[in-house]
Amino acid sequence: MIKDGIYKRVEFCIQNVLGICAVINSDLKLGVPSSEEEVVEHLVENRILSSEMGKIVKEMRGFRNFLVHRYGKIDDEIAYENIVKGLENFYKFIDEIREFSKSFTKTKHNEQA
Repeated sequence: MIKDGIYKRVEFCIQNVLGICAVINSDLKLGVPSSEEEVVEHLVENRILSSEMGKIVKEMRGFRNFLVHRYGKIDDEIAYENIVKGLENFYKFIDEIREFSKSFTKTKHNEQA
């Protein structure tokens, strides 16, 4: 039961990452995506996310899909290793979005001045 809760939390965190990407894509009118993957590509193309982070977000999406649909039996040891290794990626994502937000805010402020 506890491990299911952990899987659900990880799924929720990944979904939030994808949601943030979708909001930025929409708010900045970067194009109408046909998939979550295309949302990420728009952010990479517009230098909101690095290409490395774009790849990581796509991998997160794949892991989320695996957790949601439980393709086959989940090997808890492998899932645990992926979760532990992947935790740092959430912080990297936050840092990249924070840096974009700062530069975007600064640009908007300068345009209004």
